Order: sequence, then C-alpha cells, then structure tokens
Amino acid sequence: MNLPKKIACICGALVLIALIVLRSPSFFHIQKQISSKKGIEWLIKQQTVVGPEVGGLGYLLIYKVTPDTLIANRLSDLLTRKTSGVTHDTTIILEQDYTENALVSIESTAGDLLKEQCMGIDNTGQVDKLKNIFLLNKNDIQFAIPRSAGAMITILYFLKKIGISDEGLRDLAIAHLKQADIHYREDVYGLTHIMLTDSDFLDRYLDPADYRREIELFNAILTEFASKKTVTPSEVDMLSEVIVCLKLLGQDTNTLIPPISRKIIAMQNNDGSWDSNFATDPYHTTVVATLAIMDFTKNLRSTGGFCSPK
Repeated sequence: MNLPKKIACICGALVLIALIVLRSPSFFHIQKQISSKKGIEWLIKQQTVVGPEVGGLGYLLIYKVTPDTLIANRLSDLLTRKTSGVTHDTTIILEQDYTENALVSIESTAGDLLKEQCMGIDNTGQVDKLKNIFLLNKNDIQFAIPRSAGAMITILYFLKKIGISDEGLRDLAIAHLKQADIHYREDVYGLTHIMLTDSDFLDRYLDPADYRREIELFNAILTEFASKKTVTPSEVDMLSEVIVCLKLLGQDTNTLIPPISRKIIAMQNNDGSWDSNFATDPYHTTVVATLAIMDFTKNLRSTGGFCSPK
C-alpha cells in the first residue's frame, strides 16, 4: 500500500474513532456536565441583572436537583442572601374584568403573598381580600380555562399554597390539557405545569403511574423533534420543560432524551446562556435548558415549594 493510501486509511480510521467517542454515553455525560455548569455560572453572574425575585426562582430549582454539593451550597448561600432582610408590601388591586392579563395579575399577587409567608410574614388580611376577589369572579375565571389552562394550573397552585383552594377548577383545567393538541405550544407548556406544580416545583419525584397520558404526549413531542436537525430557541425552551418533567416522573433513561439533549446543548451560547423564546431576556430558557441537561440527584432537596433553603 503506497503512502497516500495509508494516510487516507489512517485518517478514515481516526474519523471513525472520533465519531464513536463523540456518540459514546461517557462522552455525552461529560458534555452534559460541562454544558450545565456553564449554564449555572452564567445564571449566577446574572444575579444583579434579573433581580432577586426572578433570579431566586432559577437558583432554587437548580439547588433542588443538582447532584453537586458545592453548587448546591453556593446557590443556597445566594438564596439566603437574597431573602435576608427582604420585606414586602403587597397591594391588591380589585379587578372586575378578568381578562387574560388580569389572570396574570392574580398569579403575581398570589406569588408575592406566598413569598411573604415563606419569610414568616402574617398576611392573613391580604389573603382574605384576594379570596373574596377570586370567589366574586370565579365564573369569569372558569370561562378563561380553554385559552389559559396552563396559566390557570400555576395560578391555582399559588392560591392553594396561601390557603385558597379550588380543586374543581384545577380538575377542569387538567381535563382540558389532557386532550391537548401537542402542536399547540401553549398546551404543551400547560401539561408541564401539571407536573411542576404537583411536585411543588421540583420538591419531589412523582409516580409515573399517575401520569400515563402526560408521558404518552411527552414521548410524542420528543419523537417529533428527534428527527429534526436543529431546534429554535422557543423549541429549546419547550423541549427543556418536557425533559424536566420526564425526569420528575423517573423517565431519565428514556431513549428519546439524549438526542433532544444534544440539540439543546448545540444551541448553547459561548457564554453559557441560551437564546430566549421571550422578547425580554434569555433567563427562563437558560434555567430550563440547564435543568434539562443536568443529572438530577436521587434525593431532591425539598424546600416546601417556593421557599428558600433554611
């Protein structure tokens, strides 16, 4: 065999070896670790940019699931400093027209009241006022379920956590989402909100036997996107939430997750962030993408939902 042919054979063999290594589970595991740590470092650097409320939630979710004790301790320290000495003065504005924007206002108000309770603040009067508003407008709120079922799941979670429970409305919203069109992105997000709220936002793993329909729909979504060469920023955000929920359901060995995770990693920016599907900032997408490619710890760190570590 002459020299050029030998060189060609050697180069071909090296390319084949490289392809095998790049596709090996061990290399993929290392790739996920590097990518997720870059995402976490970017998020930590943003603490003075996005503000304590938004930043705290991202840190809290990663704190709960990371298997890395050093990262967990860093995030716990950040969360403790963010809530230390913080006080709230939540003002509830009475709304008569419960449009979609007003529903978001209810979610924001209930979330603020929950954060106050996490800090030991007695806000019984404000909670009672919100409960009266909720009951007064319940029919209008129920009417909004078909177009806002996902948001409704989160709103009802916040309300329940502060003592305003309505399982009937939640059941209606869940029933709507289980008949979801998986090609409609908002319904996919709605499905993920069922698991996120049922787990108290990553406080605990869920029994997959209770979520067979959701797993079926999630697998259909991942199958659809596995055949695509690339994904868009908005698809990264949605697919990441789907993978997070599958992990909560003990489906982390699902063979559809690695090819989607590789596509998510390929979309990561050099600074560790992911581009956003929102018009404002890449924070949400970077949080959920980082969670999607992370290995979850066996024992999640429960904090009682939205409360910071004690």
